[in-house]
Amino acid sequence: MRFVEKNNGKAHNTTFLGNARVKGPFVDARGTVDLETAGAGTLTAAGIAAGWIVRDCAGGNRADTTATAALIIEAMALEEDDRFSWILENASDAAETSTVYGGTGVTITDGSDGNDIAVAQFYRCRFECMVTGAATIDMTPFLSAA
Repeated sequence: MRFVEKNNGKAHNTTFLGNARVKGPFVDARGTVDLETAGAGTLTAAGIAAGWIVRDCAGGNRADTTATAALIIEAMALEEDDRFSWILENASDAAETSTVYGGTGVTITDGSDGNDIAVAQFYRCRFECMVTGAATIDMTPFLSAA
């Protein structure tokens, strides 16, 4: 399950859990998308909006790029200061790494000097994200064993 925190300038918004509405600052969304491209892949706005992308690197290390910030913002109907999270799971059947790069307007801030994060076989990366402008998103990655 993935939650999107909507910031509309009010202290509390409404949470949608399935069809139920409860008080709180989140909107619920869920789903899983598989990416099995043999080569560089695009982590699409639809996949990120679904909340969970399962990556099979299909025979080698891969350089995967997120959709542009503008496409992600549009797909999720986000506004500046909204927050959301999503997960990339590397389910490769061999020791293959998916290195995730930020698309246009997406900054991956992991404390290094690059705009990327390497996700090894059998690892998951949770991205905590914040919309910082009309076409910009900061993504902070957190790695863990799957």
